[in-house]
Amino acid sequence: MAANGRHGAPVPAFLAFLAFLAIVGCGAAAAPQPDLRSGLDPSGFDTSVRPQEDLYRFVNGR
Repeated sequence: MAANGRHGAPVPAFLAFLAFLAIVGCGAAAAPQPDLRSGLDPSGFDTSVRPQEDLYRFVNGR
């Protein structure tokens, strides 16, 4: 026993418990991420042009 009458174990155990709660709490509070989608909109593609022939016209529809 220490000179001040305290045991050394309860304080580090309590701090470890607080750290655990902080880590778990931060993970639970995070908002769910939306599903990722492609940045391409194929509805604007000009399918009358082959992409091998003119990629710019195929993608931009010009």
